[in-house]
Amino acid sequence: MSMSMSIPSLSLPELWEVIIGFVDKDTDLKAISLVCQCFTSPAQRGLFHDIDLSVGTSKPHAIRLDAILRESPHLIPYIRTLGISNGHARCYEILAGISWTNVRRLTLYSPLFPEGNESPEHVKRLVRIPSLRSLEFYGSQKSLRYIVSVCSPNIDTLTLHCLDPSDDDESDADALPLSRPSIRDFSLAWLDSALPDFINDALDFTSLEILRWESHPPSDLHRFFTEYGSTVRKIDMGITFESEQWASFDIALYFPCLKLITIRHVISSHTTSMLKRLPLDNGIEEIEFDWSLREPTSDDDVREFETAVLQSLPALCRVKFVVNPSTWKEPNVQRRFPTRKSLLDDRREVFPRLAREKDGGLIEVWFGQIKVE
Repeated sequence: MSMSMSIPSLSLPELWEVIIGFVDKDTDLKAISLVCQCFTSPAQRGLFHDIDLSVGTSKPHAIRLDAILRESPHLIPYIRTLGISNGHARCYEILAGISWTNVRRLTLYSPLFPEGNESPEHVKRLVRIPSLRSLEFYGSQKSLRYIVSVCSPNIDTLTLHCLDPSDDDESDADALPLSRPSIRDFSLAWLDSALPDFINDALDFTSLEILRWESHPPSDLHRFFTEYGSTVRKIDMGITFESEQWASFDIALYFPCLKLITIRHVISSHTTSMLKRLPLDNGIEEIEFDWSLREPTSDDDVREFETAVLQSLPALCRVKFVVNPSTWKEPNVQRRFPTRKSLLDDRREVFPRLAREKDGGLIEVWFGQIKVE
């Protein structure tokens, strides 16, 4: 009796590309690129995918990168993310002169305009790269005011860190932005002050779908939530401290279309109280936690959390615990969790009611991007 089996068709070069795509160490990729001609291209894609000029002095790195790309222009489309820190004016000039074709993400670290009158114009060329979709910014409000007024209309993802308002003289406060990018994914991380008003003038948040914030209690973002929360389907909350504001935070009031909640760092009585405030007709389908593995949650908080989830979230399909692989490698953590399977067993034991709910249970554990089975 013969049996036929359908196997996906992959040529040998395609198969090697898939395999090499799992290699992430630069030293290994450099070695692989020298093995044979068919390995060179996929290895170079991995090597040049992320270019970070944020370590040390960026000027000599920019000069070296420019020389490499001039000699091998076929590498330019391989570069998808670009990071620049404390850039010398000459650094921005060099990078702005490269014909970027495939950069999707740009990260700028302050100080953005350290010297030279021409630097802002070169920065403008970088933030208007046609392929750019994501911008991450560390720095002052003055620099950010300029950036958002000139950035590419194609940007739909924006991350802001540590905005220092001290040097924002608002001299160009009335200047109209060149375009108003429609932001779909917006992140606020460890801001030193409230969100500046000019953000609303320069950017369009009416189609916002994903909102992340770190450190700030809800009251600091009340105005932004009120104006733009109605279209948000996913929120990611960095609850890093115990605050009564979390217990009284009315998620449904601000985010009526919410489907997914990510809570970082803490399962506490305050986060449980926040869930209990939800109306029973909410459509939340998933709760995700960043699981640090270091400190166990107290039994009382676990029981209260389970009860709140089962009573308040009728549409829930999964409770997802995400483990950072680098955290798992720590010796004291590995003694507690010797295998990936032990991670899943622990969550099922700690949250027994969630593990039994809805046939296969609601509990999922993810090791980075890999689901633990």
